[in-house]
Amino acid sequence: MVFAVRFILVLGLTAVVAGCAGTAVITSEYLASTYHPRFLNSVAKYGALRTQIVGNPFDAPKQEVDAAITRVMSRAHPGPQFPLVTSPDEQAKRSPYHVVVLFDPASYLARNQVCAGDTRQGQPVAGRIRMLMVFCTGSYAISSLVAQLPSVASPDDSRFAAALGQATITLMPPTPAEPDAAGDLEIS
Repeated sequence: MVFAVRFILVLGLTAVVAGCAGTAVITSEYLASTYHPRFLNSVAKYGALRTQIVGNPFDAPKQEVDAAITRVMSRAHPGPQFPLVTSPDEQAKRSPYHVVVLFDPASYLARNQVCAGDTRQGQPVAGRIRMLMVFCTGSYAISSLVAQLPSVASPDDSRFAAALGQATITLMPPTPAEPDAAGDLEIS
């Protein structure tokens, strides 16, 4: 009986580990103590969220990759609905809010540098997709994260879409920040 229970537990754990093999891992995340989901209401007033996508980890045209990424992120974020766009209209250009998705980021980039326009890239890692995502107001980071996942063939792969959706919710959470003693929340 004990053997049977252990065997079932081992099989269950093996299935869980195997099921996670293709998923993304968020290796670090930051949420400013000033973050509140109301920021998303402010974004919605501008009609769209400017989105800069730097790099292309896929063997697909950049325009198709950008469209797939903004489509998933537009559906995934909480709060009022607004599109994320790489070609904003004049109203969205006036917004202080923007998102940067940087594939293969340089290891020494700070999130506020990215918000200010520094999008230097590092070397890609074979077999992995690594991305830095930053939600900005002007040159100040409201939130950011670094995520990694095994390489997939296309931005339309369901594993990439699921990872990007989860990263979007982490980047723009539906609840306010709960700061630590230092003021901001950072998990590495």
